[in-house]
Amino acid sequence: MFVTVTRRDRSVLAKERFDVNVTFPAGQDIVRVTEKVPGIVIPRANETVSGTNFEVIVGFDLTPEQIAYNRSGTRFTINVAPPAKPQ
Repeated sequence: MFVTVTRRDRSVLAKERFDVNVTFPAGQDIVRVTEKVPGIVIPRANETVSGTNFEVIVGFDLTPEQIAYNRSGTRFTINVAPPAKPQ
């Protein structure tokens, strides 16, 4: 998992990576996990710089195989019975 601070979706100002261990019980494809992320600082020059100038992005580091799978659209395919064979 990573947490990134950007200047309004432009340049990355800070990025930290964290390990998060998640176990999926048999038959479940959704698990909710809460983690406290220590020490993320939004690097404002001083107190007159508004926090609205920054974005905090949280995401997951993926392997090339995971990225390819997500981009393939396979996970959005509905599982249906195969078409009937012509008689």
